[in-house]
Amino acid sequence: MAAHAGYQATLDRLSDWRWRIDNLYHITDKNGQKLRFQMNWAQEALFNEMSFQNVILKARQLGFTTFIQIFMLDACLFNSNIRAGTIAHKLDDAKTIFRDKVKYPMTSCRRGSKPPGRSSRTAPTS
Repeated sequence: MAAHAGYQATLDRLSDWRWRIDNLYHITDKNGQKLRFQMNWAQEALFNEMSFQNVILKARQLGFTTFIQIFMLDACLFNSNIRAGTIAHKLDDAKTIFRDKVKYPMTSCRRGSKPPGRSSRTAPTS
């Protein structure tokens, strides 16, 4: 019975988008140190107020690029028929964003946190 309760608790956590974003993904800080991603005040405000069309005024160092990439990565991993893309002003910048803000968090998910039944495909790096 305890195993069932543990399974249900895990299922409940993995069903909570906010919990997944704040607990499953790792990023690197400015010094290259791995740390668990947790939304800051600006990211949390966007998460709470998000709708289908969001305008984010130009802001630097509030972590919106990181948050949006992790938000969409999570949407792709935990939902069917979701695709996401990134547009940057230069191709090299788009590749860097993908490598640092999508591929790294995806490959550094805690073991066992991938949704059941989904493949472990990674997006192309080129």
